[in-house]
Amino acid sequence: MTPTEQRQPTANRPSPKPGVRGYVLLAVGFGCLIGYTRMLSLGFVGYLSNGVIESVDVWYGLRSCACLVMLALLACSGWFRWFKVGTKALIAATVGAIAAAAVFALDEAGAFGWAVALVGGLSSAVLMFAWMLLLSCYEARAIAIASIGGLALSGCIIMGVPNLGVVPALAVAAVAAFVMGSSALLLDPDLESCTPDGPLGYSQAARVPWITVVMLLVSSFLATILYGIAEHLTWLYDWSPNYVAFGVAAVAVLGATFALLLKSDRWTHALWLPQFLLVVVALAFSCFSVRLSIQIAVGLFLAAVFCSHFLHWVVFPSLFSALRIPRVFLAGIVLICANGALAVTMGDALGDLLPHSMQNLGGVAGIGVIVLVAAFAITEFAYRSAFGPIGLFSQPAVSPARRAEGLEDAQIAGTESPLTVGADRVQGDNQEDPASVQESDLSDQAAVQEVDPLVILQSRIDNYTVKYGLTPREVEVAFLTAQGFSCGYIAEKLVVSESTVRFHQKNLYRKFDVHSRNEFIEFVRSES
Repeated sequence: MTPTEQRQPTANRPSPKPGVRGYVLLAVGFGCLIGYTRMLSLGFVGYLSNGVIESVDVWYGLRSCACLVMLALLACSGWFRWFKVGTKALIAATVGAIAAAAVFALDEAGAFGWAVALVGGLSSAVLMFAWMLLLSCYEARAIAIASIGGLALSGCIIMGVPNLGVVPALAVAAVAAFVMGSSALLLDPDLESCTPDGPLGYSQAARVPWITVVMLLVSSFLATILYGIAEHLTWLYDWSPNYVAFGVAAVAVLGATFALLLKSDRWTHALWLPQFLLVVVALAFSCFSVRLSIQIAVGLFLAAVFCSHFLHWVVFPSLFSALRIPRVFLAGIVLICANGALAVTMGDALGDLLPHSMQNLGGVAGIGVIVLVAAFAITEFAYRSAFGPIGLFSQPAVSPARRAEGLEDAQIAGTESPLTVGADRVQGDNQEDPASVQESDLSDQAAVQEVDPLVILQSRIDNYTVKYGLTPREVEVAFLTAQGFSCGYIAEKLVVSESTVRFHQKNLYRKFDVHSRNEFIEFVRSES
């Protein structure tokens, strides 16, 4: 592979372009999702009445556990293909989210607090899971544009709702729940984006930029913990974060992340840097026993928490869109790891345990640096041990022509590719006579020529199923598309709509790194 090929991004493939209507639905639905989950995470208590973030309410644990358990179940369903989140499940989750707000509004005595927590947690997990997979169907640019609009809308909801009365605020929450569910169904009526696609293979795992995944999650988790500790350690300073530092840091991190996402050729391996550097700078400011320095540090930690909640919904769907890997399982796992419930609980607990005589965060800053360095070193070591000398900063990208020859998995995993067995048999340790080997190859070619071309095509599709993580429906669409059949014929053959066929074809083009139907047919039918 040439140096030019090595510098190419892992994914440079087209994804469905949403159009104006699609962008509006994505932005509005995503904004309502962020706004509703934020209100739900605070239990609709305190926040709605006076606009301040109170301590977690009594049902916070139940709500968080219900959400995490449901996400784990959904992740397992993607790995083992137990079931698919369909239209009925999403409608039920939307109704549950609406009911959680409605019951809270009517239940002044709080007798049904457990029901609100349980139903709200389960419903929000399904909706977040569906939206993570839906966003990952689009290219990074579309995700970025839609998420910016969603961020603006969610900011209006989060900052504006506390100024309303309790009942109007809960009505906004119910409307937000309805909008995020209905927007997802309008964008993907059959929820084909949620189709289980199986486990993550070895060569597929080697394509994942684990440095970005691990360091982004660790930086966010650590920032949330330290922010919780800061609330307890800065009591002598009449605690309040420096909102100028917060605003500047949030804009800088989001801007840098979007710039890397949209401009850099190696964005998948660099997206963790802005968030990581923000946490490091916050730790540096926390080392000085000066009121302004502590307030700046707290403001920076608050910015890191804010950015982490938002960036998870931009970075990870973009990664899923860019990589040809099963994403249903990973979406569930990412949502579990990105859930801030554990970090918030740990931050509050550690803050209570530390003595009040501590006047700044310097005592825990060193521990924070050690955690970041250890996370980076362990991830690098584990990656090299599992996948060889590729390293976290190497882009294991190859040209489409080499992928068509079936060489990518063998190159990444260090194993034998089915299409390189003949070459290895001659050039390796096998000491057979070259004449006998050539005669054997000729007889094999003659046998292949006698096989039905459809059998050969089906065999190739089967190989691509494992290699690219195709879903059962994508296999059917790929087999018929490779034969040259039209969308109308395929839809009639599979008893689905033409829009569903086109949806699967676009996903196939993305996974195979091709740009059109003709390129896909040529790719699948190409001689090795």
